[in-house]
Amino acid sequence: MKNQSKLKGKKVQNRTEWKKAIVLTAIIVITVAAFITIVQSESSSNSIQNEKAIGDFILVSNSILTESGRIVILFIGAEACPFCAAESWSIVYALAQYGTWNGLSPVISNATDSIPKVPGYTFANATLESSQVSFVEVELTSTSWDQKLQSLNSTESQLFREYDPSGSIPFLLIGGMYLHIGSAVSPYPLSNMSWSQCYNLSKSQNAFHDQVVSEASNISQVINYVEGKYLSSSGASSVPTYPAPELFLGDISRLR
Repeated sequence: MKNQSKLKGKKVQNRTEWKKAIVLTAIIVITVAAFITIVQSESSSNSIQNEKAIGDFILVSNSILTESGRIVILFIGAEACPFCAAESWSIVYALAQYGTWNGLSPVISNATDSIPKVPGYTFANATLESSQVSFVEVELTSTSWDQKLQSLNSTESQLFREYDPSGSIPFLLIGGMYLHIGSAVSPYPLSNMSWSQCYNLSKSQNAFHDQVVSEASNISQVINYVEGKYLSSSGASSVPTYPAPELFLGDISRLR
């Protein structure tokens, strides 16, 4: 069993045309009501090594990425990817404290992968209603590696290419500052489980539950830290704080 801090993501290039390259879109999308802004933090003149590391998240920039005043959280994954499925549990639980999920659906990763049939969530039709964060998702393929599902726009392509040149997923970039590639939640023990079995496992004390809670806490800490720096750089008089994330234990039907 691999140590969770050393779990690596899935390379998108490992199936059909994805084996050779990812063709990144170059279409620039400009909107007026909701636009992406890069804000320099107060410590931008300092070395990024002076910033603190949080869990497996590494600091890649001192510039803060926001959309209409909200911290941008960019997730790039694939429904076929077992590591994406495993990491999705922590993403769902962590972000539930910042808003309301809509359009989440259960998913089972690719059945013929080296780690087959890992239950998780797909974000393909999901939105997060939140005044604090803007969740942006790209599911590159369906549960079949051969079937392309969503494409990166020009901004997403630039970030993915700059910070993840090998094309590994899952890719989770928070506020343009902190990046985690791979999953802190091991997909191995989840392989070939039903979605309901995995969901029930998340509600009891076990290694899977502990990994989900730990990674959700890391995600929450990164968001709070980045938001604090953004509000400070914006001259806000106070910075909101949030409780530690708790597992979503409500009716499964709410997540469908």
